[in-house]
Amino acid sequence: MVIVRILADDFVGVDPEGNHYTKQQMVRDTHDAPKYFISNHLNDVKVRFYGSTAVAQGDETWVKRKDSSTARFVWTDTWVLRNDKWQIVAAEDLIAPVK
Repeated sequence: MVIVRILADDFVGVDPEGNHYTKQQMVRDTHDAPKYFISNHLNDVKVRFYGSTAVAQGDETWVKRKDSSTARFVWTDTWVLRNDKWQIVAAEDLIAPVK
C-alpha cells in the first residue's frame, strides 16, 4: 500500500474536527475507505520545495457511498526528505463546499 511508504512513522495529522491521527490510523482508514466512498478525485495540488522540506497543498472531491453526497477536502501536507525518501510528516485536512 502506497500510504504505508509515504507516511513517516512519526506522522501526525489533524482531521476536519480538529482531532489528531497517526500513521496507523490513516493506514486503517485508507484501507476501509472503499466501504464509505464511491469515488475520490484530485482537483488540484501545488508543491513548493524548501531544501529537504516540501509543502503540498491541494483539494479533492469525493462522493459518499451511503447517500451519494459530495464534498471536498482541502489539505496541506508537509513532506521531508529522509534517507533518500520523501515522506509526509504532518497533514491538515478541512472539509469545504464543492466548487
